[in-house]
Amino acid sequence: MKHIVKHAEPHAFSAWKSSRPGAVYNDLKHAPDVKADLKRSLLSEQGCLCCYCERTISEGTSHIEHFKPKDSHQPYAGLQLDYGNLHACCNLEPTSTTPNICGVKKGNVYSPSLISPLEVDCASHFAYGYDGSIRPSDAHDTRAVYTISLLGLNDAFLQALRKSAIEPFLDDTLTAEEIETMKEDYLSPNPDGTLNSFYSTIASLF
Repeated sequence: MKHIVKHAEPHAFSAWKSSRPGAVYNDLKHAPDVKADLKRSLLSEQGCLCCYCERTISEGTSHIEHFKPKDSHQPYAGLQLDYGNLHACCNLEPTSTTPNICGVKKGNVYSPSLISPLEVDCASHFAYGYDGSIRPSDAHDTRAVYTISLLGLNDAFLQALRKSAIEPFLDDTLTAEEIETMKEDYLSPNPDGTLNSFYSTIASLF
């Protein structure tokens, strides 16, 4: 999980909220341009990485995630249009061949035990194996244990994707200097501002 530094919310989103006192998130379906602009802003500040698993996402493969649930019966319903409570999350719906992970798996669950990508030290809670697995950095870190379980971050699907990102760095012919250069390149933003998948995995292991 990579730390997300929130930007200022889009002007169009602010203006839309100001002109509609009492509006709720579902009202955005009547303002598709505003909602699309909102998602683009979230994707931009995250480098187009899922807020939880760090897979590469786009406008078409993501949804707007409420870290604290937006449902009216939840005590956090007042945050449903709070930009600080919104992230871009992968949109992988579970099927017989795809996993149940991230925001789709989390659903309407929230607990203070859930680690937020807005926590400056969020990445430090997790460690990775060269096989693509994820585990708590500290075996006694109950928040990390809970977060990995709730979001399905150690699912075999994600393990395989992380392993694919790791494998180029494990080439026996590479020198330490070459690996360091590869790491620097991998962790540098791309020309379009996006980041490479599983940023924290590579940053942690190499």
